[in-house]
Amino acid sequence: MKSRIILTAEHAKRLLFALQDNIRKYEAQFGPIQMNDPQRGGMPPFMAPGGEA
Repeated sequence: MKSRIILTAEHAKRLLFALQDNIRKYEAQFGPIQMNDPQRGGMPPFMAPGGEA
């Protein structure tokens, strides 16, 4: 099952700013979020509950 979200450009930008703000607050409390390098194995794909991709 796949889903997508359709947003206007204005709402997409508001979402971007909200995510950036939340990441900034998270990293201020817990430290930097480590990004995995996809060239070296990277991060596994997101798996939905129950193991469905």
